[in-house]
Amino acid sequence: MRYKGSIRKRLISIILLVTTLTTFIGYSSFVYWYMDYQKTQSLNIAKTVGLVLGQDIAKLILLNEISAAADISSKLKSFLNLNSMVLYNLEGGTVLQYSKNGINFKVNPLPKKHEMISRTKDKILKLYIDASYQETKLGYIQLNFQIETMWDIVQKNIKIIIFILLFMLLVSYFLSIYYSKLFINPILKLVKFLEKIELADKLKYRIKTDEKNEFGKLYEEVNTMLDRMEISHREQRIAAVAFETQSGMTITDADQTILQINKAFSNITGYVKSEVIGQKPSILSSGMHSKEFYIEMYQNLEQYHHWSGEIHNKHKNGTIYPEHLTIQAVIDESGNIIYYVASFIDLTKQKESEEKLKYLEQYDALTGLANRDLLIDKIQENIDNEKQDSWGTLISLNIRDFKIINDGYGHSIADLLLQQITKRIQDEFSSAKLIGKIGVDEFILWFDFIAIEKEKASIESKLLAQYLITILTQTFNIEDKNINIISPKKKITFLTG
Repeated sequence: MRYKGSIRKRLISIILLVTTLTTFIGYSSFVYWYMDYQKTQSLNIAKTVGLVLGQDIAKLILLNEISAAADISSKLKSFLNLNSMVLYNLEGGTVLQYSKNGINFKVNPLPKKHEMISRTKDKILKLYIDASYQETKLGYIQLNFQIETMWDIVQKNIKIIIFILLFMLLVSYFLSIYYSKLFINPILKLVKFLEKIELADKLKYRIKTDEKNEFGKLYEEVNTMLDRMEISHREQRIAAVAFETQSGMTITDADQTILQINKAFSNITGYVKSEVIGQKPSILSSGMHSKEFYIEMYQNLEQYHHWSGEIHNKHKNGTIYPEHLTIQAVIDESGNIIYYVASFIDLTKQKESEEKLKYLEQYDALTGLANRDLLIDKIQENIDNEKQDSWGTLISLNIRDFKIINDGYGHSIADLLLQQITKRIQDEFSSAKLIGKIGVDEFILWFDFIAIEKEKASIESKLLAQYLITILTQTFNIEDKNINIISPKKKITFLTG
C-alpha cells in the first residue's frame, strides 16, 4: 500500500500543479491580449477622430473660426476612453487643447520626433496622428486615452479568478483521483500477480486482461517473460540434475578459476564448495605428472577444445587416486573460450576390480595359490628361457574323500580345511618355486631345482613327497572337529624332469 499512496499522491500533485500553471498561463495570456486590444482599439479610435475632426480642424486652423473649437470639443465627448486632446499646427504650436473633465492641463511642446504610439504612462496611452483635411496636412493631434493596467485588470477580476482557480482545482482533484485509479489499478493488479508468483514459486500462472492499451501490451510482455523464465527454469532444473551426477564436475572460467562444483566432486575429493571456489584445479595436483603432461593437455584444449584421459589427483586427506578426466571448452559466438567444464570419475574401485580380476585370473580366490594357468605359464616360461639346466619335480596331491567332507561338514568347514592345508604346505615347503591349486581338491608343488643328476633328483623327489604325506597326515582341527585327509599309506603322484 505504500507504493499505492506514493504514486497516487504524486499523480494528484502533478495534475493540480499542471492545472494551476495552466490557469495562470491562460489568464496571463488573456491579460496580455486585453492590453494589446486596448492599444489597438485606441489606435482605431484615433484614426476615427482624425476623420471626424478633419473639417472642424480646417476651419479652426485655416479660417480661425472660434466656433469650430466648440464643435471639436463636443464631438470628442462621444469618445468615452479619450481623456484629453491637444491640436498642434505644423510649426508645433498649440492650437487647441481638450480635457474630458474640462480641467486645464499642462501642454508639452510637440516632440520633434514622435511615433504614432508614443508611450504609455500613468494609465495614459499617448497617440500622435496627423491633422489633415482633403489630403492636406494641417497639423498634428495628440490623443491621450485612459487605459487599464495589468494590475487594474487583476483587481477587477480577482474574485472571478479565485473562483475559476478553485473550481478548476476541485475538478482537477476529482479527475486526478479517478484517472489515478485507472492508471494505478492495472499496476497494482500486476504487482499482486507477481507477489502471487513469488509466494507460490510457480511460473505456470499467467496474468489475464482485457486491456487494449499499453497496459495490455505490458501484461503480454510479462506473460512472454514468464514463458521464457519457465523454459529457462526448466532448462536449469535439467542442467542441475545433469550436473548432480555420480561424476565429479567443475566449471571454471577462461583463466581456470573454479566457479562451481557438484556434490560428487566433494564426495570424491573431500573438498567442499567454500574450499575450492576461486581456486585453481591445481589444488588437486598429485605431483605425479610432469609439466609437459599439463602443457600438452592445455594445447589440446586450445586446439580441439577437448581433452580426455587418465590422471592421478590428490584427495584432501593426501591420498592419491586415479581418475578418468574429460574437459570440454565452452566457446562464445566469437570463438573465444569462456568456460571449461570438467567431469571425472574415481577409478580407484575400477582399478581395484581390475587388479582383483587380474589376480583371479592367476590365483585361487580361496587359498591365494597359483591356478593351473599361472602354473603352466611359469613352467613354460622357465623352459622357453632355457633356465631348466637341472632336474626339478612337480608333485600333485588330491585330498581323500573331499566331497564327503564337503557334504558332511558343509562348505564353510571345507573352505577352512583347504586354507589350513595351504598354510601347512606353505610353511613347510617355502623352497618350492610355486605352489598351486588346480582343482577343487588338487594341489601342485613345483620345485624347479632338485639335483643335477637324475638319480639323485628322483630320490629327493620321493623324500619331498613322503614329507608332504607326513605333514598332511597330521589331524586338522576345525571348529572342534578333527579331520584327517591322508592316511600314512596314501600314495602321492609326482613327476621329475
